[in-house]
Amino acid sequence: MTFDLARLLAAPELLVVDLVDLAVDTLVRALLLEHPSLAAAPPPFRESDICRSARALLRSAAQLRRTLAAYRRAVDRTVVDLDRDLPF
Repeated sequence: MTFDLARLLAAPELLVVDLVDLAVDTLVRALLLEHPSLAAAPPPFRESDICRSARALLRSAAQLRRTLAAYRRAVDRTVVDLDRDLPF
């Protein structure tokens, strides 16, 4: 979670971004616990609908985490630029 006060004051939405990231991490862990076969490559035979859906969720979760990380980086660049613009 994010605890840098100056960063949070400049971008309070990061609290929600961090919560979403934590929820996605929890989802991934729960899916892998419930379906250990998801940790390996898909089998050559047809998987159950649940496992196929779970794999799709894992792919979506990975994409969302990359997008959240990109958003954090963009915010960090903006906060650094704001700090440089201060006259004192």
